[in-house]
Amino acid sequence: MFQSGTDIDKRLGWPLGRAESLARRGKLPHVVLPDGLIRFEWTDIEALLLHVKTPAAEVPQAVGETKKARDELLKPVGPASVEAVLSERAGQTEPEVQAK
Repeated sequence: MFQSGTDIDKRLGWPLGRAESLARRGKLPHVVLPDGLIRFEWTDIEALLLHVKTPAAEVPQAVGETKKARDELLKPVGPASVEAVLSERAGQTEPEVQAK
């Protein structure tokens, strides 16, 4: 069953008019009806969609952990805390790099 450009735009979350614009430029498969209207077959559009798998983001175990991480990031940093961090890092040794 044919669908209008507006239907395709809504289905893909595009601004209205994008599907017809792409069709006119030859970038999207379509049918031109005898009265000049452009229509689309969803299966043709769906075949063009590229499914990209991205690695899943690390999800905190609990809501409290999310709040704790946010609070840690937003914690004000003053001269005393900067000195504490620098002195703490100074005591750490750099990891050794293994030669291949």
